[in-house]
Amino acid sequence: MVTDHDLDQVILSARGGVIEARLVFVSVSGLPVREVYPIPTLDLKEAALKLGRWLAGRHDVVSAHKARVRVETTRGLEDEKSLREILSAAFLKIRQQ
Repeated sequence: MVTDHDLDQVILSARGGVIEARLVFVSVSGLPVREVYPIPTLDLKEAALKLGRWLAGRHDVVSAHKARVRVETTRGLEDEKSLREILSAAFLKIRQQ
């Protein structure tokens, strides 16, 4: 079961540009994988939920602590802790289903 501790490596930052998740994780084969997944929304909560669903659907992600995620938004990140908590909760909820 994935815990909040496993998500300590989640990196959230805000810069100009579209909301996107830049994922760097280790696949089942042990090789590093880099992928950019655009999320077409300015709603930070919706973006986090979409990202959580996308991560939960990746069968080649060994564990959450190996996923490094950066979310960028044109609105700026006013409260990094809140977005981190939303993303963690979304990921955990979907993983448990």
